[in-house]
Amino acid sequence: MVDLVPSVVLGEPHSKHYLNPQWYENHEKVVEHMHMMGIWGGRSEQYGIRIDENRNDIIQDFLKKSKCEWLLFLDDDMLFPRNVAEVMVRSALREDAPIVCGLYFHTMYGTPHLYRESASHTSDWHRASVGYDPLSEEVHAFLKDNDVPSNNNAMWLSKANDQIIDIDAGGTGLSIIHRSVFEKMDVPWFKTEVDTGGDLMFFKRAKDLGIKIVGDMSIIAGHLITVPYGVGHFYTHMGQTKSGTTPGVTKTSKSEAVPA
Repeated sequence: MVDLVPSVVLGEPHSKHYLNPQWYENHEKVVEHMHMMGIWGGRSEQYGIRIDENRNDIIQDFLKKSKCEWLLFLDDDMLFPRNVAEVMVRSALREDAPIVCGLYFHTMYGTPHLYRESASHTSDWHRASVGYDPLSEEVHAFLKDNDVPSNNNAMWLSKANDQIIDIDAGGTGLSIIHRSVFEKMDVPWFKTEVDTGGDLMFFKRAKDLGIKIVGDMSIIAGHLITVPYGVGHFYTHMGQTKSGTTPGVTKTSKSEAVPA
């Protein structure tokens, strides 16, 4: 257990001014837990059509106005476990990793936003100067091994085994990043180019600088469309769900999923 938990700044990019009431209610629980744990370091919100520019403005604000070590990006179309900040910063300190990404899933393909570089990428939408493949098989094995229930809600797997995984890229929408990462990189930190996702290129630049990136699969977000989008949809993607159940998954989860 890591005893020292430094303060964390919340970074929240918004592409629209209307915020889902479900998100707002969940967000307040996250903030309340951060205050309770004594890790609240403030918040930076940015509004604009381009999420990459919003992220850049948040980072600039974080570096100039805060002395906190960690910036936690939480996108406004997802639900999170209320202790997301505490769990992710503890993972970062325990793993000595300047970047930690949580687990959530692509709303169109159902694939996890945890990736490794691939010589020949298999996902057409992930076109970058180097290919990236989602770690579907590894995530699926983890979920089955820990008896994670087939639902799409945010959860923390408090007793998960082998939840940390080495990755080359992840989803920035659920990520905690040390300020030294931004200080080592050239500005802008995020830049979306033709056929190149801004998130993936950010992680590629980090890896090129030798920065360690890990995924923590015990912290799971539910992607909001009209309902949370998460593990249940991923099981469907993997072809393992039948009549709402998953082989090997019992009603009582040994991982003790803690809902949002």
